[in-house]
Amino acid sequence: MQAILQALHCRRYGGRWVTYEEFKKLEGFLVHDGKWVLPREKDLLENLKVLTVLNQTNLILRRRTEREYKLLAEKGTVEEGMKPEEVSLALGFPDRVERRLVAQKDLDQWSYGAKYYYFFGGLLVKKPAQ
Repeated sequence: MQAILQALHCRRYGGRWVTYEEFKKLEGFLVHDGKWVLPREKDLLENLKVLTVLNQTNLILRRRTEREYKLLAEKGTVEEGMKPEEVSLALGFPDRVERRLVAQKDLDQWSYGAKYYYFFGGLLVKKPAQ
């Protein structure tokens, strides 16, 4: 039986036999454009595509004063247009930061658990829905 399962490219994982696809899913990977990626990578790639198509990367403005953003951050509130320092004041340091270069500017993904915040050119352009 073991030889048959190995011939089918199954492997033991967690005390049972699984296929490669089952293994990837059990490890938390998702399929995106035919590739296995982690959920944060899938979210990053999807948001990168949306921002590029909508060309919103050039439309980011700060709608409040420095003082207003600081007061919001001190209350734990995050708004689009905030700088990274203001978001970290509101939420603390992120669990993970991913960075990509887009149109000669940095696109950063800050991960707080399963919530992702996106900065483009040093300003928050997208935050998770509340």
